[in-house]
Amino acid sequence: MKTSKTILIGLMSAIVLTFSSSAVFAQFTLATTPEKYLPGTGSTVAVQHVAADMTAFKSSELRVMAWDGDVASWAFDYRDGFLRGIFPLGQNGPASLGAPMDPDVVVDPSGSGRSIVVYIDGNTNQIYREIFEYTDLGGKVVDAPKLVNPSPGICSSPNVDVSPNGDVVITWVQDGDVFARRFSFANDLYPHVLKVNGNDPISPANGTCTSADVAISGISSSVNGGNYMVDIVYNSDLATKSTTILQRLSLDEITSGGKGTKNKGYGFTKQIMSGELGTLGAPRIAAPANGALSPFDFTVVMRISDGIVDHIVALTHNLAINGFDNVVYHEINTKPNDLSTCTNSDPVVAYVGNSIITAWTYTDTACALLNGDQDVIVRQLDLSGNWLYPDYSVADLDINGNQLTPAISGRFSTTGLTFYAYFDQDKRDIAYKSSEFANLSLKKGSESLPVAETSMEAYPIPMGNEATLNINIAKGETPVSLNVYNLSGQIVDQFDATSLNEGNNLITWNTKQENIDAGVYLIRLITDKTTKSITVNKAN
Repeated sequence: MKTSKTILIGLMSAIVLTFSSSAVFAQFTLATTPEKYLPGTGSTVAVQHVAADMTAFKSSELRVMAWDGDVASWAFDYRDGFLRGIFPLGQNGPASLGAPMDPDVVVDPSGSGRSIVVYIDGNTNQIYREIFEYTDLGGKVVDAPKLVNPSPGICSSPNVDVSPNGDVVITWVQDGDVFARRFSFANDLYPHVLKVNGNDPISPANGTCTSADVAISGISSSVNGGNYMVDIVYNSDLATKSTTILQRLSLDEITSGGKGTKNKGYGFTKQIMSGELGTLGAPRIAAPANGALSPFDFTVVMRISDGIVDHIVALTHNLAINGFDNVVYHEINTKPNDLSTCTNSDPVVAYVGNSIITAWTYTDTACALLNGDQDVIVRQLDLSGNWLYPDYSVADLDINGNQLTPAISGRFSTTGLTFYAYFDQDKRDIAYKSSEFANLSLKKGSESLPVAETSMEAYPIPMGNEATLNINIAKGETPVSLNVYNLSGQIVDQFDATSLNEGNNLITWNTKQENIDAGVYLIRLITDKTTKSITVNKAN
């Protein structure tokens, strides 16, 4: 086991690092997939926060959103706009609450169609949650607003996450302390409320805590009865210093109280960032849902700013590569193309497939690299936190006007898609879209970018009457053939391989039109240098 490290990044050292490197102009790849807008265009103004989540639902994709502003709402989209609806927040109980603010939302990954929204009541500064449900007939309210924090106080920063089993944890800040509570999609709030900070020697018990966020690992640990790990991140201000704290717990500990995780050898309370007072933005955390990662892995993204430079950074924990509790620091808006001297907002993060997707609002007025306004910038990282492409993608196809407050999700998606939602200030509405990773459907990078090795994948799995083949052709390779075989080795369908270009290609395969029966098939791509094959399952 490697020794534990605390990353202490002074802001002055970050400034020196920025200006000691040679200036490189950023490259942007613009979106190719159009965004959609919710019904009621022009009715939403003053939105400060947008939240989004998605999961598989009845062999398709259920996407849910929530936002504040003048018409704080919950909305859903199923089958890419086949059915959609909007419900107001805070208006579904016997007493109408004040304007709900700073919402967060999770959808039940088990496929029940339920989603939970948490928010602050604008009148009382208390935390509430509501439960909504999508059915084949549309959306409905399942449970009216219910108070989350049992004792009154000044609350902020409610955030929520869910395990693959539907275990829900909400964190919030109340009177300068961080709290956590567990509940489920079946209306029940667990009685215990856990005070997260102050119970460990490294936790700044006397500091003022802000900006709490939570992530539940999608992979259960064999330690401690197969519990899921819960990571809570927050900032703590004390005197002239700010620190970002990561606290690891198990679900059972949040239910019953206490911090036994650390004593069991797999949890910790850890300072992962330090800086001068006011320099650390709101941290946001995500954990993987599956794959080769461990229950202990996570990524925190945040902004470090002194008003002159805005560094967007990723702090990744990858046990397989870096050891048990080593958190590795990556700058994701400075290398190799520097956006730090422009104005950048606090970022958001999600695990999607074998990538980490980050997004934030970039303000172009100081740099004049796009249209001189605000756009949602996306960057794709590998599971270690390193960027995969040296350029940036723009999430919004229409780059005119200001696009703000992005939310992203996708770790429970079976289609491999990233779900983006954000506020379009000029259209005064919520825009949303599902897309392949940052440099695929949002558009592959510029011609000078390095291209990964030849690869191929198909989605959705299992396939229906239509499927998409995502094929990446490495630089210098020439496609020769692309055929589909049955289990007897017979060719049942063929594609024109010569039409494939270097880089990413998307091919729509209409299995109904080609009379492809249900069963297992082999798709084989042959180039002049390699052969790639994948097995796919065609459902009825």
